Amino acid sequence: AQDGTYLPEVCIEVENGENVRFPVPVKVDSSVVEILEKDIPSEISLSESKEIEIVVANNRPNLVSGVNVRMKLKSDGLEFTPEQIFIGDLGAYEKKEINFTFTPIAAGNKEFSFEVSYKNGINSHQNEFKSSILVRSIADVKLILVNAPESVLKGEIAKIDFDVANGKAKDIKAVSVMPEIEGLRILPSEYFIGDMEVGDVFSASFDVYTSSLHIGDTEIPFKLVFRDVDTDRRYETTGYLVHIEVKEPHKSELPNLALFVALVIIFIPVAVFVWVRVKRK
Repeated sequence: AQDGTYLPEVCIEVENGENVRFPVPVKVDSSVVEILEKDIPSEISLSESKEIEIVVANNRPNLVSGVNVRMKLKSDGLEFTPEQIFIGDLGAYEKKEINFTFTPIAAGNKEFSFEVSYKNGINSHQNEFKSSILVRSIADVKLILVNAPESVLKGEIAKIDFDVANGKAKDIKAVSVMPEIEGLRILPSEYFIGDMEVGDVFSASFDVYTSSLHIGDTEIPFKLVFRDVDTDRRYETTGYLVHIEVKEPHKSELPNLALFVALVIIFIPVAVFVWVRVKRK
């Protein structure tokens, strides 16, 4: 039925008398309790924590009970505290502001949703609110490529140099850079830097042994990891790809040179022997 007031009739039969009919007003209202956005940032820096504010609004003309808001769905790489907030009763047309704190641990576009559940009389209801936030790694800890060869001969050692810059407004710890590739010899396997203060820039270098690489273009991914000095939470930046072209080694001229030397060694005794024979005659 559509929203409005209806007047169904109730009939009361009376023995030995006249039946009585009278209307009973019934009001139909489909209004719900919903979650409204008040303050949700559109983007956030990786490893930064922020508070979001939402409003739980009772749009009904009557009190509802057992109102509870919980985290229903979240993308990987997002953490919310608390997981749920119990409100209890909400009066007619009453609104309640609540706050959640979220911390991203991976960059990218992250989706999440909250669900409000409540009772209208004896009937249970739910309503969902969806939103998203873009997690960026700007103004953060950065891995900067300083030097890498465009091409190397297969079998050579390619040297790759990085700078690690702490662009955050706080110190960090346990900073390290590591390659994310298997089956390739890279030394060191992890370059540990340790603590970094605000504005610090440190270097990290790797030697790539190319003997096992195929001829052609190769992508070698590296990642940067660090921990928050206050929470000890571990963070990772998105991978940094280094492109190197592996070329065929030049054909060695050593075999021809060795053959020439061998011929000279053989020729000299023969020439001396012939010269001695001729001289004796």
